Amino acid sequence: MKLAMKQWDQVIAKAFYPALREGKMPDADEQTKISRELEVMGRLLVLLAGDTENMLAIHVAPFWARMDWLRDLTPYATLIDQHEELHYWLDRTLVLPAIQDTLPDEEETVRTYRERFVQQS
Repeated sequence: MKLAMKQWDQVIAKAFYPALREGKMPDADEQTKISRELEVMGRLLVLLAGDTENMLAIHVAPFWARMDWLRDLTPYATLIDQHEELHYWLDRTLVLPAIQDTLPDEEETVRTYRERFVQQS
């Protein structure tokens, strides 16, 4: 689980913030790298984490929630949408009680991210 969290941070989450600032997808090479990582994670997360509240779910769910909430600012979440097993697992983590209790407020988070990351025209 520690390795999966590290890979999530270093590959998936790391590329999200530039995509949010720029309002576009990473370049093709970066998308390929991310897609490979998502493919591996999709297979392993179901085996490692299942349907339970655990450190891996608690770690990645807030990132997934933000990515999903901010679809109108960046299409980045569509990379995850392409990996059905992973997408399904991530959506399931968002309804776990411990995750629900720790997620930030959606409206406030979206407002803050718009102010912080979106380039003003």
